[in-house]
Amino acid sequence: MYMELGNMLFGNSRGSYRVERTDENYLEFERLFNAYSPDRDFSYREYGVEFENDTFWVMPYWWGDCTCGCDENLEDHELDCKLVKPNFFHKSSGLEVSWYKYPLRDAYSNVELSGNILKNAIDDCIKSLNIKEE
Repeated sequence: MYMELGNMLFGNSRGSYRVERTDENYLEFERLFNAYSPDRDFSYREYGVEFENDTFWVMPYWWGDCTCGCDENLEDHELDCKLVKPNFFHKSSGLEVSWYKYPLRDAYSNVELSGNILKNAIDDCIKSLNIKEE
């Protein structure tokens, strides 16, 4: 599968490894979204809700401009600039996943998601919320 035209033009999803939008991968993110934001509005399309704790962050696709004051080169932005911030980051493993518009659409990761890498990261994220998963 090739990069979507909008993603190619705007360069929003970044990463070395393609992440397929399989049911298995998508359900991991849905499980996480259900854990940290069970009352979110996801009637049309699942985007996730911005959230951060000591273990992870989720950043929905950013439709706006630079938030760090650097509107030029993508490499010059601060790491927390919403324009370049990955949509999902698991802090202890360093796992980053970025997507175009909604979770896992034209998505990329900084590591190859083989085995249970994503599941283990999501398990850790949910554990950090100190809630029981339904």
